[in-house]
Order: sequence, then structure tokens, then C-alpha cells
Amino acid sequence: MSVIYLIDGIGILRGPVELQEVPGIGIQLPSNAVALSDQLPEPDSGHTWVLIDTQAKQLADHRGTVYSTADRSEQHYELLGDLPEDLTPVAPPSEFHEWLSGAWVLNQDAVTKDARDRAKATRDGRLSYATTRIAPLQDAVDLDEATTTEVEQLRLWKLYRVQLNRIEQQVGFPAQIDWPVAPADGE
Repeated sequence: MSVIYLIDGIGILRGPVELQEVPGIGIQLPSNAVALSDQLPEPDSGHTWVLIDTQAKQLADHRGTVYSTADRSEQHYELLGDLPEDLTPVAPPSEFHEWLSGAWVLNQDAVTKDARDRAKATRDGRLSYATTRIAPLQDAVDLDEATTTEVEQLRLWKLYRVQLNRIEQQVGFPAQIDWPVAPADGE
């Protein structure tokens, strides 16, 4: 007795299935079906059964989400068989990983560059704010209109700005930064 499998649009064998007998005709095998002599075992993990040259064979099944080993981009893959070398089913753990020798490897230089860039952006934002605070205090000094408190505030804000500008000289930069504390406004 044969075992019937349906063949889907991409060649995957689905089943086994039972076909209904048509009275007076018998069992009709549709064009998208095949009769095999034995029932197929469960496919190996990550594989599926397909019909190739009238023979049932297992092919790797990576359909779904895969990742580019060149740029970490997520892609939808719909073909059966082994993946091309530039694709992997393994998601990159972070934006700082790169594909080397068949695995995602952390690129420490990229991590350090990102930390440095973020630290500089934070520093630049704080420098901008400090410059905004310094400008009117400097105006008061330049016009001989500054109070003692304003002169001291100007000194503290300038000192803060100098300290901000030196964060790259700290041991441990950019992984560890001892950020200077901004002067309190109006004290």
C-alpha cells in the first residue's frame, strides 16, 4: 500500500494524507500529489522533505528571518537548501558584532568608537550649555557691571568648561568618565 503526500508550491512534501475514493472511479491522485512506498520519518531538525527527481530527499529549511553577514541586516528568506555564505540564521547580538570565521564576534574597536562618540556628544552638549551660561557673565565683567557673585560664577563656569574639555585625558576614557559637576545657577 502506498502513502500519499501532497507537494506544495515550492516542492515540500505535506502529509501523509488520505484521499477520498470517488464512487465508480476509485482514488484519484491529484497532480500535486505523489504516492511513496513508505511513510517518511520526521525530517532532521532544520530540514524538510521535498521531491527531487521522483525521490523524497531532505533539504535544509532556513525559510524565515536570516541575517546578512556583511552588514547585519535582517532579511526574509524563502528558498530551501543551504544558505548562501553571506547569510546566517543567527541574529547578531549587537550592532558592534561582525561575522568572522562562521560566528558573530564583538568588534571592540567599534564599541570603543561608539562610547567615544557618545561621550563627545554629551560633552559638546554640556560645553554648549556652559558657553550659554558664561556669555552674559562675561558681558557683565567686560562692561565693569559684574557683581562679586557674577565674577565668581564666571570663574566657576569657565573652570567647568575647561574640565569638560579635558575628559578625553582621563584614565579609562571613554568607558569610564568622571564628569565634572556644573556650577549651581545663581549661587
